[in-house]
Amino acid sequence: MSTILVQLGNAKLRIPVFRDEVTTRTLAQQVSERLKKIEGESERIDTQAFALRAAFEFAAEVHELRVAREQDQRDMGVCLDRILTRIEQIVSDFEG
Repeated sequence: MSTILVQLGNAKLRIPVFRDEVTTRTLAQQVSERLKKIEGESERIDTQAFALRAAFEFAAEVHELRVAREQDQRDMGVCLDRILTRIEQIVSDFEG
């Protein structure tokens, strides 16, 4: 697995490439921005706590996106079932 050197918060880290270098650097920038936001909200510096909070916030966002995608898939299934039922009715009317 290839890796690249990126800046995450105040640390330079070698991380695995995710999809491609541009995507990896974009994600690293998003993490850094999240850490900076969390830092700005805090009265004391606790890098480990900031990193853990950022990780949790990203995990929560991923979970919400997964739940929304699953609901979209269920909704799409219902719509497709309705379409299929209507097509079957049209075919039946046409044949009958």
